[in-house]
Amino acid sequence: MKIIKPAVVLLILVLSLPTSAEKVRIYNWRLYLADQVVETFEKESGHTLIQMYYDEEAVRDAVISSGRSQGFDLIMMDDSTLRLMDRLDRFQNLESINGDIEGIEPLWRKACGPFGVAYSWGTSGLMYRSSVAVEPIHSWRQLFEVPAEHQGRLVTHLDHQDSVASALMAIGAHPFAVDKVALQQAFNLLQKQQASILAQTYGLAYAQIHGTSSKMSLTYGFSSDLSELIKISGQDDWVYVVPEEGTLLWADCWAAPYGKTLKPATVAFLKFINRPDIAAMNAERMGFTTVNQAALALVNNDYRSNKVLFPSKAIQDRGSYYQILDPESEKLRQRMITSLQSQ
Repeated sequence: MKIIKPAVVLLILVLSLPTSAEKVRIYNWRLYLADQVVETFEKESGHTLIQMYYDEEAVRDAVISSGRSQGFDLIMMDDSTLRLMDRLDRFQNLESINGDIEGIEPLWRKACGPFGVAYSWGTSGLMYRSSVAVEPIHSWRQLFEVPAEHQGRLVTHLDHQDSVASALMAIGAHPFAVDKVALQQAFNLLQKQQASILAQTYGLAYAQIHGTSSKMSLTYGFSSDLSELIKISGQDDWVYVVPEEGTLLWADCWAAPYGKTLKPATVAFLKFINRPDIAAMNAERMGFTTVNQAALALVNNDYRSNKVLFPSKAIQDRGSYYQILDPESEKLRQRMITSLQSQ
């Protein structure tokens, strides 16, 4: 048997690593990338992954608009804001990278467009604690005319897209209606909601801060939130529901700031995160719906049969994709939210 000396082993290990190890800085939602995925990427590539987090899209968008996005190599973007910002030359074209990545479902590849690499998709809805609820939550209206048992226990973020859309759906209007009468009614509901709010932030962020002492019992959320909310709160009675009036269908995409050099390590990470075995592990551990078709062949039965992550056709048919509105309509919605924040 040939004996390899320790010095030779060390040399082999060094030579197997990239000739120039790099740092990949990403700006991401909290709890949206499995620790094991990060560890495996760093071990296999020799690169280092550094994450910073945002809890609200408005905060992320302010960072991008201010030019501070140049501090990141990749930013997690929702598809609608990405499409809006690509008109402003905020992100660089990733078509060549997308061409090298197989397995992403065409619908979500199209949603993220040439400026994004699709990561996940899902629905928006309401999450509530069944042990607190007197009756099941079933309508967007209950987010604004809050049942007595959830008074002072509602946590929701204020956002010119999600908040206004959910209020519009509550009155039976299209979530991206531009009719001023409907928008006034939606604004009235948002005003009424304020008296019931425990905290004005993203529900998952609130739960991460307060853990098992969380008093939240009702929150706006996304299908990808449920498993993580149960885990970090220690409260296993959380239920996710798509309200009867409908839902918003979304896709999340990796995007690279315009003017930032696309490092080999960044490209390596995008390809790594879309490797079927890695995509499957990541989605299962973090409880979101993968866009990678090849990964679905590798996931366990519990994950694949999860109706929250894989809603029925009837639920999807009640869904609306995010839309880019004309500038005046966007400004009106932003003024609505600013007015509520100043109250």
